[in-house]
Amino acid sequence: MLLITPYLSRVFDQNLWGKVIAAQALIGWITLIVDFGTSIFASNYLAVIRENKNDVKRLVSGVISIKSLICLILIPILIVYSMFDSKIPKLMLIYTYLTGITQGMSTLWFFQGFERLEKFSYAEISVRIIYLASVFIFVKSDSDSYIVFLSLIINLGLLYTLSYVNIWRNYTRFTLSISYGLEVVKQSYTIASFSLITSIYSIASVFIYSLFAASFNVSLYGNGDRLIRATIAMMGPLNQIFAPKSAIIFSRSNIEGWRNFKRMLLFYGLLGAIVTIGLYFSGSFIAEVVFGSKYAYSGNVIRNLSILLFLVAINTAMTYHLLIPAGQSVVMNKVYILASLICGISICIMVPSYGITGMVFSVIIPEVFALLCMSVFIFKWRRLNVFSV
Repeated sequence: MLLITPYLSRVFDQNLWGKVIAAQALIGWITLIVDFGTSIFASNYLAVIRENKNDVKRLVSGVISIKSLICLILIPILIVYSMFDSKIPKLMLIYTYLTGITQGMSTLWFFQGFERLEKFSYAEISVRIIYLASVFIFVKSDSDSYIVFLSLIINLGLLYTLSYVNIWRNYTRFTLSISYGLEVVKQSYTIASFSLITSIYSIASVFIYSLFAASFNVSLYGNGDRLIRATIAMMGPLNQIFAPKSAIIFSRSNIEGWRNFKRMLLFYGLLGAIVTIGLYFSGSFIAEVVFGSKYAYSGNVIRNLSILLFLVAINTAMTYHLLIPAGQSVVMNKVYILASLICGISICIMVPSYGITGMVFSVIIPEVFALLCMSVFIFKWRRLNVFSV
């Protein structure tokens, strides 16, 4: 989405752009709900049982069934939402729903489980390139806003439909079954619960903000939030590189694991501090270059949210390079669930009174809370001489 943001922020009216930002945030939440943690569970489980045709059929049928059921359940919920909130126009809300369920029905998990991901990845990348091209070519004014959604629905919908046909013909003759679906829910419930709750201050935060703010303010805040989130996402590859090494080191020795954690903490801390300082002093310039002069205020949002880079960097070091490899992921889960609930409550209390400033604090406070909680736990853990053996 960030690739088309500079273009769309200039093409659309500020109020319309705020509505599109809110809709895109809702799309991310719908996608997460429809997936319901099945992608993580199913891809891992499929890798184990893929030689057993009956088990594969039960799993695939269960995943498709529960996703289809969730798609149906969401319809009355969104109808009720449309009756009480008019921030997202009804037609745009329909497109939002269709885009969300289309992405949620992705077959990526299946090809991951069978280790046949290469061709599917090429196809999905190609489809997304076509989508980007269609936006730049066909979206020229406010009246073309529907293309932003419809193009993605058509392109991804066609890809996933062909994928399901491929699975049906070459792998397993899946069926719709509530009982199979419930079996999958029992296994994916924990993952889904954690993902949905923690999404409150990540994927869904802008949408929740849109419930309390004018569309114009959503565009101002949403621009800054989107850029900050994209910058934070760049830490993902670092985690993929260093996290497995940290796990291996911890498996050998707690002492070496602790020493490695201190090195990672220093590295992530310095990186986060550098990026935070850079964004703080260049926020206004970045906002005008990326989003256009009419969104100059988004520069203040970028500057104020820049501290998140440092906070997330420190928290990432503590979670990926100490708690998880040391077998304390339960602590991390509890902390982030509480942080998400704090974020949701804070948005409801602070945004109506303090607007964008309240939203900025509502996003920063949970990350500070997570940092303090994990620091206290690690300090107490350290005093127990856990890392002396």
